[in-house]
Amino acid sequence: MEIAKNVALLFQAVSVSILGMTFLGIKADAVPRILQPLFLIPWYVLVILIVGLLAVVITQKEKIKQIGSAPPAPPALQKIDAVAYQGVTWDIFAPARHPHEQPADYARRLPRAGEARYPPKCPKCGVELEEKKGLLFGHNWRCVACGFKKRSRDSFSIEAERAEKIWRAKAEADAAAVTVDAIPTPAAAPTTAVPAPDMATVPKE
Repeated sequence: MEIAKNVALLFQAVSVSILGMTFLGIKADAVPRILQPLFLIPWYVLVILIVGLLAVVITQKEKIKQIGSAPPAPPALQKIDAVAYQGVTWDIFAPARHPHEQPADYARRLPRAGEARYPPKCPKCGVELEEKKGLLFGHNWRCVACGFKKRSRDSFSIEAERAEKIWRAKAEADAAAVTVDAIPTPAAAPTTAVPAPDMATVPKE
């Protein structure tokens, strides 16, 4: 839209210039050859084009402003944690914290924003595991780097959901702790010391 606006303004400026030179009696021979074909356009066509371009720019002004002030793209996912489940490691990814977002607010929304990625990683060397379906039932997980092997009844995708639930419970507990720490503790009321009586002014019986 911004490019179209600039092209329209440029064409409008050229049309106004040619229209002005036409009314001033300037001939086509007096301008550069690249502009001479434009002098063949009748003046009333140039007027119509100028009015039409003005109408387009005016009516699309709000849309152009909206494009210029469009919100930034959502932040990319980044690794924020890892959880051990089924003897392997599952990475947890979530959107990065917005620069204007408070850490406590980010911690509160993190449990629902995080997700476990699969394939999981080898607990020995950290390389992503490979999965093959077993001959009879289940799935075989294997590390191509160190030879680590594991048999699982369910696939990566199902186990990832379970690992995510385990991590979410931990994240919710951490978020609750952050919320409690953020609540200010009321200050204790100041105590007023009671002065001891002056023994010299106490009446004797």
